This record gives sequence, C-alpha cells and structure tokens, in this order.
Amino acid sequence: MASRRPDLSQYPTGFTVLRIFQAVLNIITIVVTSFTINAVVIPGNCLLIITSSVSLLVSTWMALAHMFSNRLFNYLVAAILDIILTIFWLISFAVLAAQTAVLWAHGTDYCENNKCPDNVKNLTSFYGYVFATCVGLGGLAFLFSCICLIFHGIVGCRQHRYNQIGTNNVSETIFVGDRHPQGSTEYRPLA
Repeated sequence: MASRRPDLSQYPTGFTVLRIFQAVLNIITIVVTSFTINAVVIPGNCLLIITSSVSLLVSTWMALAHMFSNRLFNYLVAAILDIILTIFWLISFAVLAAQTAVLWAHGTDYCENNKCPDNVKNLTSFYGYVFATCVGLGGLAFLFSCICLIFHGIVGCRQHRYNQIGTNNVSETIFVGDRHPQGSTEYRPLA
C-alpha cells in the first residue's frame, strides 16, 4: 500500500539545493550579525542570531535527510518547523529593520547637529551599513523560508491528489434492474 504522507522522493532536487543555500546564508547572517553585537546589543540583532541558528539546524537536517537518509525526514515536522521559522524570520527582520532605521537616523542627526570627530562619523555610518546588511540578509532568508513553504505546499497537494486516486469522491445512485419481473407469476404452459 502506498504511503499516505509525502516522502523526500517527491521533493525536487532544487529543494535540497535551496536548503544548502539557506544553510550558507544562515552562517553568513550569524557572522555579520555577531559583528553588530560589538557595537550595540539590541533585541533585533539577538533575535536574528537565534533565528539564524535554529534555521541553520533545520536546513542542515533537511539537506542531510534528503541526501543520505530518508528515515530522518518527517513531513509534518518539517512543515511545522518551516512555518514557525517563516514567522520568526518575519518578526526578526521587521524588528531589526525598525531598530536599524532608528539607530541610523539618530546616528547621522547627532553627528550633524553636534561636533563629532571624523572617526565617530565614519564609525556610525559604518555600523549603519552593517546593520542594513543584516536587515538585507534577514529579508533574503525570509524569502528562502517562504520558498521552502511553497515546496511543502506543492508536495502536500500532489500527495493529496495521489491519495484520492481510486476513491469515489462523488456518490451517484447506481441503477440496478429489477431482480424479478413485475408481471404475473402464475404458471402458463407453452402449448
């Protein structure tokens, strides 16, 4: 009997490549965001590091399960984790973008209104660019996470259609002729 749940053989190879790209992007995001913690610790960059770390674990698990062992894969767990990660990517991306905008605006306004040394002006603009880079990496990771959800949805729909093959979805009345004729049942000889 065929499996009622999707397995990894139904996912395209591009899904594994996407997971590998996602893992590499998560490593880059962790490195760049950890560089911003040296400047200032805000909830946005801490949340981005945590989300990147969890996403790195999930991406590595999915890539290894697809390449080496199908027994490591569970469709329902993978879909739920991807939904949660997409929500966390959206939250961390939005929080860091809002905090970066505030830091960038106040950093440039402060140095324009007050006499700042040149190295402080360069430092505030440099960290503004680094925070903006982190926001961009978070947005790209959010996009990759949405694409993974689309892959899960497509495979789930294919499996749903496959499971419906052979089932009678629309019940129609079946006409069965009369078992006995409705005429007289008394005996009439032929002659």
